[in-house]
Amino acid sequence: MNLNESRKTGWLAGVIEQILTSLARLPQWIVPSVLGAALLFIITAMRGVVLLITVPPSPQGAFAFLVALVVATSAGAVAGVIYAASRSVLRPLGPVGDALTGALAGCAYVLAILVPAKFLLGDDTLDTSESWIIACGFGAGFGVACTILYWYYRRRTS
Repeated sequence: MNLNESRKTGWLAGVIEQILTSLARLPQWIVPSVLGAALLFIITAMRGVVLLITVPPSPQGAFAFLVALVVATSAGAVAGVIYAASRSVLRPLGPVGDALTGALAGCAYVLAILVPAKFLLGDDTLDTSESWIIACGFGAGFGVACTILYWYYRRRTS
């Protein structure tokens, strides 16, 4: 990208282009982990900043925010590894494998947040077996919906 193009598109587009170029240089199996970690870091950071602004400042609140950032980033990386492993196994199944990968990845991302929250932070979201089923169902549905959107995108761009 030359200087004139960066002026037309803006600095954010340039940063995003640099990030995507860097991701393209990574080994294919690690990209989902990096993206998962980055996505959950960004989501947690945005939530944490809002909470830090709305709640009276305290050392405990700042510490909880930092712990949440570490847990979410780690959980995103683990969920990315689960996606990469399941994708390599399920890819030969074609569209069924894609849908199953989406369901597994969705469950992995939802549980990657809820399980550490339950056991490390004392969250009571997963207290009953029904809540585990609901979390897995929500994650699987979200994953399949994202897979369908991906299929739609690929069909429109090809």
